[in-house]
Order: sequence, then structure tokens, then C-alpha cells
Amino acid sequence: METPGTLSSWLKLLPLLNERQRRLYAAQKVLELGHGGLKQVYEWTGLSRPTLLNSTLALRGAVAGVEPERIRRAGGGRKKVETQATTLTTDLER
Repeated sequence: METPGTLSSWLKLLPLLNERQRRLYAAQKVLELGHGGLKQVYEWTGLSRPTLLNSTLALRGAVAGVEPERIRRAGGGRKKVETQATTLTTDLER
């Protein structure tokens, strides 16, 4: 069981990490806690359950991870506005 001081210091570190590090660090905590750990870390961090589950699988080596120099898989993240709204640049130039 987590003591309030340990949990507090663990949660203070999360905002200092990049997105990938945060996911993996939280997944490690899920594995440490064992049964019910996914629910607890979800409640503490607000990270989605599928994200935590996929990250724990990645830590166990069950799924292929992201290349070490990347934070997300290639193609992940928000698409450029110019790609989504093809007429945007011409409309703005008028």
C-alpha cells in the first residue's frame, strides 16, 4: 500500500516527464501494485485505462514499442490544420 508521502512524491515527478516517460512510469507503478493497480493509477493520474494497459504490455515486451528516439509512434498526434482544411491557406490569403 502506498503511503501518502510516497504517493505525493511520485505524483510530483509525473509533470516533469515527457509524454512517453509519463506513460511508462505510470505503467511501472501499475505492475508494482499488482491486482487493482490499473484502477488506482488511473484514478491518481487521470491517464486513460487503454493507455495504461498498452504501456504495461509494452513494458512486459508483449507489444512492439515506439522507437527509443520517439515519444509517439510515427503518424501519431494531431494532424496539421493545412492538411485537414485544404482550402484554409487560400481562404486566408484572400
